[in-house]
Amino acid sequence: MVSEMREMPRPPLPARLRPRDWTVLDTLAATAYLGLLAGWFLPHALSNRQHQAGLPLWLDWAAVLLLAIPVAARRQRPAAALVMATAGTVLGAAGGLHNAPFPSLAYVLYVPALTWSSRAAAGALALAEAGVAVAFAGPSLTALSPAGTAAAVPSLVFTILTQAAAWLIGRTVRQQRAYTRGLAAQAARQAQAEVDAARAAVTEQRLRIARDLHDVVAHSVSLMTVQAGAARMLADTSPGESRQLLAAIEATGRDCLRETRRVLGVLRDDDGLPAGGPPATLGDGTAGPSAPGLAELPRLVARSAAAGVAVAVRTQGPPRGLPGSLDLTAFRIIQEALTNIVRHSTADHCQVALTYGAGELSIQVTNPPSGPRILLAGPPGTGHGLTGMRERVSLHGGQFRAGPVADGGFAVTATLPLPDAAS
Repeated sequence: MVSEMREMPRPPLPARLRPRDWTVLDTLAATAYLGLLAGWFLPHALSNRQHQAGLPLWLDWAAVLLLAIPVAARRQRPAAALVMATAGTVLGAAGGLHNAPFPSLAYVLYVPALTWSSRAAAGALALAEAGVAVAFAGPSLTALSPAGTAAAVPSLVFTILTQAAAWLIGRTVRQQRAYTRGLAAQAARQAQAEVDAARAAVTEQRLRIARDLHDVVAHSVSLMTVQAGAARMLADTSPGESRQLLAAIEATGRDCLRETRRVLGVLRDDDGLPAGGPPATLGDGTAGPSAPGLAELPRLVARSAAAGVAVAVRTQGPPRGLPGSLDLTAFRIIQEALTNIVRHSTADHCQVALTYGAGELSIQVTNPPSGPRILLAGPPGTGHGLTGMRERVSLHGGQFRAGPVADGGFAVTATLPLPDAAS
């Protein structure tokens, strides 16, 4: 971090100057300009002027001061400086300073062009050019000779062009700064959007992990709890059936560990494994499975049957291959629905209906209101099962419904749109 900060280029000199520094520079420029006017242009004008038709000497000095002072005050009082410089230009031309290039007005005009609005800046330019027009008429008012008047024209024309150039430079710099600020604001908005997108991705990842963990743990633990309770009740009377239930609990636990390892694998950022490295393995050396899908439905049905709930699967329409995320969503919906039946219903059977339509997959899990199965105590519910299913369906733009049906049972229905590419 320190090396990167050292490599950052320094900003240009104008950007490093403070307002006080600019004031000092303007004051030095005004002092130098005052010395140039008083030491060179004013004596030269006085020696060439026709004194019989000339203006009083104090007006010449007033013109010099009106040209020099605005140079120092152009940033603090731009409007007053513009008026003073315009008046100094008129008096200077009338007093014989028309041979001077009159940089004062251009120097002052730059600030309104840079800082004022378009209408105000245009008004400043109009005022300055009006002052030049009056100054151009000045030689005739001071009774200069035709040769003197002709000599004044190039200086006044140069003054007009200089003022226009200074005004255009000011407006150009203003637009450039506005463009730079716009780029900076756009970059800031883009950076904030990237941060928001990253946060949204992290949030979505957390929700996905939470949903997967809930589905895996709730389903597996519910089955193991029911199976363990049944094994305990049969331990004395039917040891063989009790051992079968214990074996089913072991198999369910291993499956739960595998799926949990797969879900948590995305969080292993510091395990030293390169991208695309070996898959996570369990303690017995078996590799963790990929994300489950409808192909795992027979295993899910067998688990539920071991917990005392027989599941009848009915498929309508030709089955279609589903994208991974959609396949996982369909599997999780059925898994969570069966988990709820095992945990919260006394029904000993249910039905899973899969309907493959032209552009959608419909999933419906229904159970009757009651049955002969003994409901064993399971872990307390968290209330996230239906919410998780609804979130999964909404991510794919589908529809989800869950609630009682006419015969007193319960139905979970999800409709998932199928992409055109699915086959």
